[in-house]
Amino acid sequence: MAEIFERHWNVVFFNCLDSSLSDGKFLMDVLNKAAKLVGANILNSFFHNFEPQGASVLVLISESHLSIHTYPEKGKSATFSFHTCNLEMDGLKVLEYVGKKIGAEKCEYVIEDVFENGVEITGKNNIYFS
Repeated sequence: MAEIFERHWNVVFFNCLDSSLSDGKFLMDVLNKAAKLVGANILNSFFHNFEPQGASVLVLISESHLSIHTYPEKGKSATFSFHTCNLEMDGLKVLEYVGKKIGAEKCEYVIEDVFENGVEITGKNNIYFS
C-alpha cells in the first residue's frame, strides 16, 4: 500500500455559542492552543471578523494548517479543517478541544488520507459534546 503523506480532518460544528462565532481573536487563540496541544510548530495566525457576524481564522503551521469559518446565521455552525503531514498528531484531540471551546453541541467529521496517487476517505463520524 502507498504511504500516506498528509491527513485532513474536515469538521462541521453545530449549535455553537453565539458569542464565540463572531470573535475572530477568541477563535484564533483557540486554534493556536489546539495546535500547541499536539506539538505543532505555529508559523503565523490571521483572523477576520465579518459584519454583521461571523469570522474566519487561519493558523499556519510547519506541518500545514488549521482553519475555521463560522456561520452564526446558519444554525450557529462552523466549518473547521486540520491538515497535517505529521501523522502522529492527534486530530481527534484537536477537534474535541475546539468543539468544547466554541460550545458546540455536536460535530460531524471525515478524515482524508492523502497518498501519492489518490485519497482515501474515512466515513462520517459524530461527536456529541456535553
